[in-house]
Amino acid sequence: MKHLLIFLLLFSCAESFAQKKGQALVDSMLQVLPTLKEDSNKVNLILSLSEQLYYVSKMNDGISYLKEGLSIAQKLNWEKGIAGCYLNLGNFVGDTGNIVQARVYFEKSLEINRKLNDKMSIATLLNNLGRGYQFESDFSNAVSYFFEALKMAKEMKNRERIALIGTNITATYILQKNYTKAEEYAKMTLENAEIAKTPYHAAAALEHLGVIYSEKQDTIAAIKYFNRAIAVYRAEGIAEGELECMIEISNLEMLEPRLKSKLEIQQILDNQNSLVQVKASNLGSIGTTYYELAETKTGSIKREYILQAAKYLRKAIDLAKDAKSMDLLAGYSMQLSKVENERGNFKEALALYKEYNTINDSLFSQEKKNTIAGIEGKHNIAIKDNEIAINQLMLANQRKTQWGLIAGLALLIVIGSLLYWQS
Repeated sequence: MKHLLIFLLLFSCAESFAQKKGQALVDSMLQVLPTLKEDSNKVNLILSLSEQLYYVSKMNDGISYLKEGLSIAQKLNWEKGIAGCYLNLGNFVGDTGNIVQARVYFEKSLEINRKLNDKMSIATLLNNLGRGYQFESDFSNAVSYFFEALKMAKEMKNRERIALIGTNITATYILQKNYTKAEEYAKMTLENAEIAKTPYHAAAALEHLGVIYSEKQDTIAAIKYFNRAIAVYRAEGIAEGELECMIEISNLEMLEPRLKSKLEIQQILDNQNSLVQVKASNLGSIGTTYYELAETKTGSIKREYILQAAKYLRKAIDLAKDAKSMDLLAGYSMQLSKVENERGNFKEALALYKEYNTINDSLFSQEKKNTIAGIEGKHNIAIKDNEIAINQLMLANQRKTQWGLIAGLALLIVIGSLLYWQS
């Protein structure tokens, strides 16, 4: 797999991304938490605490506190608190790779928020459900949720939410190798993120533009975009985004420095409890780089590099299977097929190649591309229908105004005529 893309799960409280975050804030919240009664205030603090724990990658702690908050909210029969806990639980569980359970939490939250008519939370949950399907490479379902969420965000005229959803739509088009559409939505995302002053989404758009220009073979522009994204991620303290961009830049290096960079990145990733997809992508990239280097060597060094390639690719495939990331699984099955063929394991190489073809056909079939295009078309038609309805309403109002002016003028003429007749 050449590129690692961003798949974002955001919490219901978007404002938290602009607030101070980190371990110091977590510690201060943990001091206050035991002093609170089991009421809505405690649930709200747990929700805020979970967002900060997410930033410092303490997933297990976050899940534990959210289950406590959910229990309190259920005792209080406080639907808003219950929905918030389910949403954040979905975020945490999803980022540990359990997409199926995350979807259960999101759907429970969505059901409650639809009843409460909380449009902002509904848009967030639609986006998150789309993100889950995107992670599983079910792009048709993913864009269906994304465009429904985008429609709501545009109706609310919420620039931050438009940027968030635009990030995921861009990623979907990149995964489908539709770089023209990807660039269109990346630029839409960047524009809305800059207006909304949300650096996180701006960084995501910059990273995606780096990927797109990398595909265009414009290495200078790609590295420029990646470095701009790194600067923002670093300022915001978002390790995942920074590591993703580092991996992307390493992909553009020559083989020897590329391998060195990727092994250094892997040392950082080995100390992370989450970031499953980032780990899988980097491990697979290391294996692929070892294989490419092996092709330039001879003798014992070549054999050693081939063994290393097989080792890292198998690790990547295992993680991709655990995370149900079909695009990574397809890409690295293909790479491992080449490695096993080089080692003389022709039967295994053929089996891996068949697995790659099966997955690849399901991911990039023309039928799926047509489905995605149809969903986007329906979204654009809905927007046009709304614009036509608004224009018709404005025209009707203008006509009413014109008739009012005519009636007023006629009345003035009648009054003037009567006054003239009386005089």
